[in-house]
Amino acid sequence: EKLPKEKFLLVCNHRGILDPLLTMDVLRKWDMGFVAKAVIYKIPILCRLMHRSYCLCLNRDDMRSSAKTIARAAYFIKNDFASMGIYPEGIRSQEDEMLPFMHGAFKIAKMAACPIVVTTITDTEKATRYFWKKTEVHLDFIDMIEKDVVAENTTVNLSNMAREKMEKNLAQYK
Repeated sequence: EKLPKEKFLLVCNHRGILDPLLTMDVLRKWDMGFVAKAVIYKIPILCRLMHRSYCLCLNRDDMRSSAKTIARAAYFIKNDFASMGIYPEGIRSQEDEMLPFMHGAFKIAKMAACPIVVTTITDTEKATRYFWKKTEVHLDFIDMIEKDVVAENTTVNLSNMAREKMEKNLAQYK
């Protein structure tokens, strides 16, 4: 009920390598892609899965390439191909605290003029570390930042809004 009918940008904290796969599985009725760092595309099985979906490669060492990836993600949303997901922390957090956000992740929503779905995920790092044990993972859809709010705010403000909502939600799991 917290997901819009239109395409959206999903932002989430990042805990484990399985985060995008689990999120895509939960949202399999929606066309969903993710912006992922380039090194992920060197893992053979993941590379094949990501190329079959709307996932995009982000090369953080090349600013021009990164800008093209952000623009392409916005294009996918704006032209109703797929909703896109991104982890504003940029890398997986090894601690219980979130890492600083990269505000540029929110440029996708600004460029696409779309809503932002704020989510959190917990314990996926345990699922990969202890794959033989049953692990309870929580994927919470916290809130949606409406597209008119996206239009009125800077990427820094949007980043701070999303982070505040995520921190509040994650506090219940500590």
